[in-house]
Amino acid sequence: PEAAPALAEPSFESRLNRNAAAKRAIAAAAARAAEGARSIALDVGATTYLLAGLIGERRQARIFTNSLRVAAKLGEGRAEVYLPGGRLRSEELSIAGPSALAQFEALWFDVAFLGVSGLTAEGIFDYSLEDTEMKRVYLKRSTRRIVLCDSSKFGALSLVQIAPLNAFDALITEAPPPADIAAALASAGVSVEIAPV
Repeated sequence: PEAAPALAEPSFESRLNRNAAAKRAIAAAAARAAEGARSIALDVGATTYLLAGLIGERRQARIFTNSLRVAAKLGEGRAEVYLPGGRLRSEELSIAGPSALAQFEALWFDVAFLGVSGLTAEGIFDYSLEDTEMKRVYLKRSTRRIVLCDSSKFGALSLVQIAPLNAFDALITEAPPPADIAAALASAGVSVEIAPV
């Protein structure tokens, strides 16, 4: 039986330090996947924050995010960085709400990188109702949709289901998923990249 959903979101610092080597490897693979993209959407999260540090120097890229942490990291580089206006969710330093969603729903991204708190055979999950709405915009408005998820999140449920597995194209992780999740990903047509740690 699956575990009960985790309702409390761990702090950003604790998430950044948990499975740090795996997250760095996933971010490095994601940076390679972003090569050549002109418009990039970066979700909130620890792995997307690490990715921001790797792609912020790309002058030809326009990078869109609803995370103040990710934007600040990108701001250290030379890429063009865009944030939506809206309500600040202080726990995650993310921007949410109808105006933020409307601004990003008007755009089209070459690639979107999503962070998740859990991945099961049923789909991808997150702790926050507000951040989940923006994740769905990224999925709907991107040519390539890539989920970044370290293996500690396989089989984990949390408060909100973002989408089923067929809503994204690729998963970057650092270890092979368990057999049931691997089979579900394959039947959903999701490619899986295992990043070497």
